[in-house]
Amino acid sequence: MCPHTHKDRTQRRGSESISTVSIVRDKYITEKMHIMLFTVCHSLKIVIYFSLVKLFLDDTKVKNFVTCFKDQHLLVFFFNRLKVNRSGRYEQDCPFLSLCRRERNFLRCEDQPVVFTHLLSEAGHEERLSYCGGGAKLTAPFCPESLFMHPVSGRVYHPGPERGGGVGLVRSALSIELSTHFEYTTGQESTGQPTHFIWAGLRHTLTNELAKHFPVCVKLK
Repeated sequence: MCPHTHKDRTQRRGSESISTVSIVRDKYITEKMHIMLFTVCHSLKIVIYFSLVKLFLDDTKVKNFVTCFKDQHLLVFFFNRLKVNRSGRYEQDCPFLSLCRRERNFLRCEDQPVVFTHLLSEAGHEERLSYCGGGAKLTAPFCPESLFMHPVSGRVYHPGPERGGGVGLVRSALSIELSTHFEYTTGQESTGQPTHFIWAGLRHTLTNELAKHFPVCVKLK
């Protein structure tokens, strides 16, 4: 099932809204393919943190829980097909692409296309981070030592699926929850980078491996 053929047709026209992921449609159709342009917009809730991600058509007039896409099948379908855009079309403006038969869904992002929303824990199983509203169907293994706090924005990131660029943003509520486990150099709690992450009784040294995705942070690597 392609996103544009989904049965939920309540999403129409709109303006910007706090805490949303917006979709912009470009109704350009050729005989061979249907092209749609999407935009992922992450709106700030408080200074550096992001709130829960919701998915909307960009022209939705009122953006709230009632009008957002809630069908998990659609979200899983879209993000499972996400990959880096090397199609020769819109590569500069839309770095990601999600394919559906003859449909080409081009995606551009304010930050990252993958947003981690929940930490899934189950006895006897490894902990996993769920992303983009997919529940247990869209997850990545949780690696405490790989969490990365951006030194300028304060946003928290975690390794994501390679098809989505290899890095994902941690949503605000989860970021705040995890931040209580960060350990800083004495006296640097409010201004410095965390050096360790305390989790499940273990003290993990942060690798800062994700700094390579942010040019301003390469010096941390």
